[in-house]
Amino acid sequence: MNTQAAPGWYPDPEIPGQQRYWDGSAWQQAAPLAGPGWPQAAAGRPREVSPVSRRAPIVAWAGLSLLLLIVGSIGPWIVAHGPLFDLSANGTDKDGVVLIGLAVLTIPLLAGYALASSLKLARLISLGCACFFALLATILSIIDWADVNGEDGGVLDISVGWGLWLAVAAAISLLVSLIVAFAVRRFR
Repeated sequence: MNTQAAPGWYPDPEIPGQQRYWDGSAWQQAAPLAGPGWPQAAAGRPREVSPVSRRAPIVAWAGLSLLLLIVGSIGPWIVAHGPLFDLSANGTDKDGVVLIGLAVLTIPLLAGYALASSLKLARLISLGCACFFALLATILSIIDWADVNGEDGGVLDISVGWGLWLAVAAAISLLVSLIVAFAVRRFR
């Protein structure tokens, strides 16, 4: 083989009737025949990443945000410290049930976005609906945070519980992840 030849597939110098990849300076190791298009996937050439695996980081980020939103919606939202006792109210006593419902509605939409590989319109519709639910969850959790933060408990010292903090952060994270999925072309 001429050492000045451009990288590409050429007849294998050792095995007649087969091809081997020349990287411009050396022959790459021969790869077994693997069906149509095998030369492109052989000998260390980069394989094209499937659309589903390209979306995996965004889906993982959004999935984790959904899980944390559900956990935060169940956890304590209001903590009241008094002279004789402490009280707390869970998210399920307030709007946490609505946030859980929004999270549950978002799960199949996120799955549709992740798995609809050839139907771009279906992916975008799923993503758009998921963004809408995430926006609702973000607005609702921030309003609840502001309500609890602004409460005057008189003798009781009222503060926002970890559950509501987590719900707010998770809702914002979910919304940001879905906006990134829309904005970054490789995730669409």
